Amino acid sequence: MRGAAAAPACAGIARTATTDTQAASTIVARFHGSDAGTAAEQHFDTVFKAKAVPDDIPELAVGALERNEAGRVFLPALLVSHLGVGSNGEARRLIQQGGVKVDGQAHDAGALEVEPDALAGRVLQVGKRRFLRIVAGA
Repeated sequence: MRGAAAAPACAGIARTATTDTQAASTIVARFHGSDAGTAAEQHFDTVFKAKAVPDDIPELAVGALERNEAGRVFLPALLVSHLGVGSNGEARRLIQQGGVKVDGQAHDAGALEVEPDALAGRVLQVGKRRFLRIVAGA
């Protein structure tokens, strides 16, 4: 039967986002407790449905930021050292492709060096899951 669509592996079972969420919550609750299941569901809703910044993200003080000779922060190096990006080259590509956001807005691809004070109080995001909050202080 050329051109005919194959029957899905779970024929007769309607999959919806709700059933998937319930299944995931049940599995997490079974292995980690009911509170963990509820917390995992809330975290998923916050990060992926609402596209909001989670509450429990790592923080880095402005004073701890590595600076170059000009006193500026080289953003690709920051992404490599604190956000798990593999290399400066990969970090540059992510920035150019709009995969790095500062407070929810894509970072300007031409600005690889930034003033440390410009990052204070801001949240860096790489992709959908990696976050870092820059806090004032040493």
